Amino acid sequence: MKICLIMPPSNSDVKKVLGVIGPPPGLVYLASVLRTEHEVEIIDAVALDYSMVDLKRELEARMPDVVGITAVTSTIYNAYDVAKIAKEGNKDCVVVLGGPMRHSWRRRCLPNARSTAYSALLHEYLQ
Repeated sequence: MKICLIMPPSNSDVKKVLGVIGPPPGLVYLASVLRTEHEVEIIDAVALDYSMVDLKRELEARMPDVVGITAVTSTIYNAYDVAKIAKEGNKDCVVVLGGPMRHSWRRRCLPNARSTAYSALLHEYLQ
């Protein structure tokens, strides 16, 4: 199964000040577990300076079965845009939202979703 884990495009103060940014830890942790049985890629749009257009091009080229998106308060609306782009490119892909926003805004982010952890939801889908 092809899985693409995404950090949505956003402006990073850390990157502005330091000129670099570290990889998103949650996505790295997930990738390390999932890669034993699946083809997994991380697209860190912040580190790559990707726009939504760039991200759309990358998703269309990869055609993943699952798109996992991480979000924090400042990136939640960009995460929604990434989900929309993912579904426009491949209506059959499963889109999963994770990160702190998934827990604190669960009813707003995914009003019809079950209350399960990000990794548990992926695990259930991949079974």
